[in-house]
Amino acid sequence: MTTLTTRQTCLVCNGSGISEYDKFFVDYVNGGWIDSTYGKCDECDGEGELHTLTAQSCLDALRFISEAEKILQDADIVDSKLDDIYGAIQEAHKGLCEYIKYYNYD
Repeated sequence: MTTLTTRQTCLVCNGSGISEYDKFFVDYVNGGWIDSTYGKCDECDGEGELHTLTAQSCLDALRFISEAEKILQDADIVDSKLDDIYGAIQEAHKGLCEYIKYYNYD
């Protein structure tokens, strides 16, 4: 099985690599203020493009994670290390679902 990636234009900076950020200024007399500043986009690291998994690769990964989760769920987990692995797999499942939703693959 080959994992496929695709290039997408960054949604945060719209492909420019530069984003607008809030900069907070502290002024103890007047209460301070918020100003705007521009800098390298945190989402794409200034590249303007994101290298993302394809929808099919995401669904394949989700299927394998779900299978591993089901195996550990059905097993009588007595070992604390396996319990930690099960917790990590649940977090990976949740994170991958958020990734799929973020890139509108659902």
